[in-house]
Amino acid sequence: MKLHLFSSGSILAWKHLLVRGAPEGIRITVPVPFYLIEHNGEFVLFDTGQQVPDKEFPADAPFIPQVSPEDRAVVQLKKYGIEPGMIKYIVLSHHHSDHSQGLPDFPGVPCIVRKEELKYPYMRALKEQESDREWIHPEELFDLFGDDVADCIPTPGHTLGHQSLRLVTDDCRIVLLTADAAYTDAALEQFPPEKEKDLPYWRTIGMFRKFRNDGAQIITGHDPDSWKELQKQYN
Repeated sequence: MKLHLFSSGSILAWKHLLVRGAPEGIRITVPVPFYLIEHNGEFVLFDTGQQVPDKEFPADAPFIPQVSPEDRAVVQLKKYGIEPGMIKYIVLSHHHSDHSQGLPDFPGVPCIVRKEELKYPYMRALKEQESDREWIHPEELFDLFGDDVADCIPTPGHTLGHQSLRLVTDDCRIVLLTADAAYTDAALEQFPPEKEKDLPYWRTIGMFRKFRNDGAQIITGHDPDSWKELQKQYN
C-alpha cells in the first residue's frame, strides 16, 4: 500500500475556528488535503478537494478558499498519471465543500459516504446531482481492497457521518487519516471539559489518541505545520 498526499490549494481561516482555545483575530493559511491510496495496481481517492470559487469572499469571512484551476484534484492526478477512470472508489470523509466539491470531476466512480451525512441538505443535493453514480453507505468498517490494508472507520463529531481512513503500510505501520475529525495535531493534546466529555467529537479524539499511543501515525485534517514534512515522507 502506498499513500500519496496532495492539496487542492489552501484556505485562509481564523485560527480559533481550527484550534480550540486559540486567541481570536489571528489568520492562518491551511492546506486542503486529498489523498491517493495505491495498492496492488488499484487506486482509491480519499476526499476530492475544493473547486475554484464562483464568488468573492469578504476579507473577514471565516474561511476563504485559495485555489486555482491547476489546484483541482483531477488536474493534479492527471499530471501524476492517474485518469478518473482508474479510480476504484472515492471516499468522502464528510459533506463539507472543501472535501467534496471535486466529486463531479470523477464521473462514474463509486462514492463511499456514511448515510448519516445525507441528513445535511448539501450532501442530499450532491447525491441527487450525481444520481448516475453508485453510492455506497457503509454501516461500520468498510474494507476498500478486501485485505484489511485500507478501512473506512466511523469518526463522528465534526459531522454526524464523518469517517476517517485507517491504513496499513507495506512495513506494517498503521497510518490514520483523520480528515476533519481532528483539524490539527493540537487537537490530540486537548481534553474535554467535564460537561462535554461524552460528546462524539471527544470520543473520536480519544480513539485517535489511543491509536497514537499504540504506535500509529496520525495525519490530521488541516495542519499547516506538519504538512510539508508529510508530503516529503509520502510523495
